[in-house]
Amino acid sequence: MARPLRIEIPGGLYHVVSRGNGRLWLFTDDQSRSEFLRILGHYVVKYRIKVHVFVLMKTHYHLLVETELPNLSQFMSQFLREYAMYYNRRHKRRGSVFKSRYGAFIIQQDRYYQQVTRYIYHNPVQAGLVSDPRAYRWSSLYYLVDRGSDKLATWYDRQLSLSLLGGFAGLQALLGGDIEEPPVIYGQFIGDKTWADRLIESKRAQVNEEISGGLSMRRGSVRPAEIIGVIGRRYGISPLAIRQGQVREATLLAMHMLVRYTPLALREVAKLFNMKRYALAQRLHRFRVKELKTSQRLGQTMRVIEKELGVRNV
Repeated sequence: MARPLRIEIPGGLYHVVSRGNGRLWLFTDDQSRSEFLRILGHYVVKYRIKVHVFVLMKTHYHLLVETELPNLSQFMSQFLREYAMYYNRRHKRRGSVFKSRYGAFIIQQDRYYQQVTRYIYHNPVQAGLVSDPRAYRWSSLYYLVDRGSDKLATWYDRQLSLSLLGGFAGLQALLGGDIEEPPVIYGQFIGDKTWADRLIESKRAQVNEEISGGLSMRRGSVRPAEIIGVIGRRYGISPLAIRQGQVREATLLAMHMLVRYTPLALREVAKLFNMKRYALAQRLHRFRVKELKTSQRLGQTMRVIEKELGVRNV
């Protein structure tokens, strides 16, 4: 059976949900939940995704995300793939971690944003994990109620959701409202049928069956040549010198920023530098842990480059 078509649009708002394969628990402990949030944060930056809501349960998770670019498929593919690799490696297993394909429902924002948000936040209550959704540790609501000391999701912008909910007063009213399961139209829209029909018709050319290779997404992202060019000017060397590794620090910085801020997959970045994917991953890990985190000068250099490129750092 063919996969259902998906509409991916700039500024699209989606309720995304995915479950573990079979009876598999996606999150066995706090370590796995922390790693999920770390990986999520990396790809949020890489693909310019805005996360409004997240809730991690035991066998599944919920996200409410906004796509600045039409790139939901690329974002989810890379993000879930990395978590699945971590999960299998940690538990010494093979095979699928997630049940089939994730569900993604595009939301009629002006009418159903609050209903979807309320529904997601009350999942832990309905599952009997807590009596008050604000008490659940693995939810973006935990960050909205001013628990600023937590460092696990530094990439989460709580003002984004609060602005649409009407601030803290609006959030309190939301949590006290009736919980209703959002209406799903055609298996992929949360909203009115008239709105869904209109969206399908107006975006027919942008219907994505996940075979586009991410071309439309790449057009709006930071180009690899931009990153290499800016780093080259900063260090006074040519792009070829960076790719050949003539100045070690510049080359490592370029590798790191290409993986972090462009839609290129790790294997594609490795190919640019004539390396194997695994070798690049090891090299970047050592660079991030031993140099980028410990050198104030290097950190300042990267912030200057990020500012020139117009990308955000978290």
